[in-house]
Amino acid sequence: MEEFVQFDKMLTPSLIKIIFWAGLFLDLFFVISAIALPSLGISNLMPLTGPGGIILLLFIGLFFALFWRVLCERIIIDFKMHEELKRIATGSNAPSL
Repeated sequence: MEEFVQFDKMLTPSLIKIIFWAGLFLDLFFVISAIALPSLGISNLMPLTGPGGIILLLFIGLFFALFWRVLCERIIIDFKMHEELKRIATGSNAPSL
């Protein structure tokens, strides 16, 4: 409990993995709903219907998934750099893997 209160152990690197998967799930949900709803006549939000619109939506979904992955990796890299700098500052020679 003391590590949590003193911020000795970072919580975000563990949470970022959960946030990453939640973001991918939302991406998949929005792509599927944007493809399915206009074809069912439920919504006219999607101006592009047919094969061109589906391909465009799949491309946008793939782009977002890659962008989301890079963003989450960048956050994890920041925390790993912090851990490595902390290790260097304490004089420990053992690499943290």
